[in-house]
Amino acid sequence: ESLAASTLVETMLRELAQAGDWPTFRTLWNDSEATDLRCAFQRSRIAAGEKPKYSPDIDTLWMQPRPAPSLCEPLFTWARQNGELDDAEVWKRIEAAAIAANPGTVSAIATMLSGNDKAAADRIAASVSDPASALATAAGWTDTPRNRDAISLGMYRFARKNSAAAEVRWNELENKFSWDPAQKNRVNNAIAIY
Repeated sequence: ESLAASTLVETMLRELAQAGDWPTFRTLWNDSEATDLRCAFQRSRIAAGEKPKYSPDIDTLWMQPRPAPSLCEPLFTWARQNGELDDAEVWKRIEAAAIAANPGTVSAIATMLSGNDKAAADRIAASVSDPASALATAAGWTDTPRNRDAISLGMYRFARKNSAAAEVRWNELENKFSWDPAQKNRVNNAIAIY
């Protein structure tokens, strides 16, 4: 199949997916590396009465630290509602997005959570987006693993921008929380390197 033919087929597949014409989509489907089309294929399976499993059908599509294509969001919503995407997997992607410095992705994923979990995810997004502002209030946060993650991820970003100010903030926060080794090492390494 030529590049032009492949591009034409992928364009048609996207149009069929947007229209929800899953039978025709499946007729034309011949695999693709494109994430949006792979999500659409899983959605076509759902429309045909099949039930994709988190692993191996959804996990590689889900575990991207960047924003997901719009064709993927209905798949992820379905997976969450049908028990294929649990809190542990949601948190893995939040952490990956935060480490990759994608606060918008963290915020988008946070909508899948509720209560204290959503508040913690929003705090992580804020710490990655604007570490100086988020960390200015961190001394008043409750000592929880997720809040410590928010602080350590924010400190990492803050140190990259202003190592001296990050070190001062770290001196204020270090003894107020019960850090695990990974959290503490993330901060100390960032301050030392930057």
